[in-house]
Amino acid sequence: MSPASGRLRSPFTGRVASASDAGLSSSGRRSAKIDGPPTWDGDATTSKISFEGWYRALENKLLVNKDHFDDEEAMKSYVENRLTGDALDSLLPFLADDHPDKITTLEELLQWLQHEYVDQTAKQKARKDYDKLQMKPSDTLQGFKNDFVRLAGRAKKAKADWKEDFNDKLTVQLRDQMTIAFVNPDVDFNNFVSLAMQHDIQNKQNYERRQAAKSTGTMTGGSSSRTRIRQGGARPAGGSSSTPSQSPAARPDKLLAPAGPEEMKQLIKEGKCFLCRKQGHMTGSCPDKNLYRPQRPRLTEDRIQEIVDKYYPPKDAPDAADDTSDVGSDGDSDPKN
Repeated sequence: MSPASGRLRSPFTGRVASASDAGLSSSGRRSAKIDGPPTWDGDATTSKISFEGWYRALENKLLVNKDHFDDEEAMKSYVENRLTGDALDSLLPFLADDHPDKITTLEELLQWLQHEYVDQTAKQKARKDYDKLQMKPSDTLQGFKNDFVRLAGRAKKAKADWKEDFNDKLTVQLRDQMTIAFVNPDVDFNNFVSLAMQHDIQNKQNYERRQAAKSTGTMTGGSSSRTRIRQGGARPAGGSSSTPSQSPAARPDKLLAPAGPEEMKQLIKEGKCFLCRKQGHMTGSCPDKNLYRPQRPRLTEDRIQEIVDKYYPPKDAPDAADDTSDVGSDGDSDPKN
């Protein structure tokens, strides 16, 4: 069996000059030297470059600087010198004179490299990755477009289908914004991407402005509420916003309950909250009640009883007892008689 039998033909071997083309160019001057690829050890997981990238750089070197090599054997030797580690160890048996599939030409060597290191399932993997690709709200359209084009190329997707597939993989917001451009047959893929990129930039700028405004509102919201209170938003009825004695800190008890029955009657008539003295809600549903709560004085049992007695004097109070004794002193109602 020949060295090339059973192997895939390299898609790039036709780019490399044959031995008859090697040597000086027709102008009699050598081409500008370009860098060759780094050494390849056969392990794609540890290498800084993929095999496809390494192989492309190798063929570029052989093609552009073909006049730097005296013959095909010089090219073949150069390729061998670009291999190291496991890759070189795997090749050496094929270079032995007694090997049944001995590699003797540059083309056979390139085909061997392709057979050994090209992932034959790359197209299927690319198709799966392509099908799963979906733009996330956090993605930039530029980065997403690069991923799309890379996977579409590897999956061998027809260029005519790119616009439709790209649109299907956009975020919901961008798809809505691109509806008119999508149905317009005069807008090709490149123009479609350019328009989508403009929308994406504007969307992200709007989002950043909203976040900045929200952050500013959170930082200033609490102090604004306190400022409204200091400016008299929760002053007692008939009070003055500029009077220190009417502020929550100075007279919290006056802000927690009406000062007396007359004030209570007035607040009821005007439909005002007992807490903030504003109309439109009852005391239990006062929107500012949490602002006053931290300033509420601790009420003892004695203080609570004092407040209750103020509105509902007990029947056994001294005044009531005196009235009873006065009635009994007439002798008309003495139960003992």
